[in-house]
Amino acid sequence: MDYEKAFDKVNLDKLMTVLKSIGVDWRDCMLIWNLYQGQSASVQLRNSLSAARQIGRGVRQGRSLSPLLFVIYYEAMVKEATANEELGMKVSGQVISIIRYADHKAVVALASTEKNLQRLTDSISRDRSMA
Repeated sequence: MDYEKAFDKVNLDKLMTVLKSIGVDWRDCMLIWNLYQGQSASVQLRNSLSAARQIGRGVRQGRSLSPLLFVIYYEAMVKEATANEELGMKVSGQVISIIRYADHKAVVALASTEKNLQRLTDSISRDRSMA
């Protein structure tokens, strides 16, 4: 599963739920909400500019807060997707279901059976959108 465009996939409603669950003050949550909610974008092609369109999700790349928000969101997503320990593989007595790379661009799912791998993959895909 490739998370290269993952910044664009962050569901802001779910992000607010995650931030509140880890104890982020409501005033800080409102500041973050106001910073990211209601984003819009236009496309310029030669000398013509399209009408602005609302962007319904995502955190802006290039903002200093975005990587931190993404990592918090991503960790919550992985925690939800791997809550069922039976889906992973036992390695030295420990269940491993996700291997994450340091650059946060890829996730490898592990499972002991094809059925469990499908269940884990479905869970990750569902939680990736965090709808």
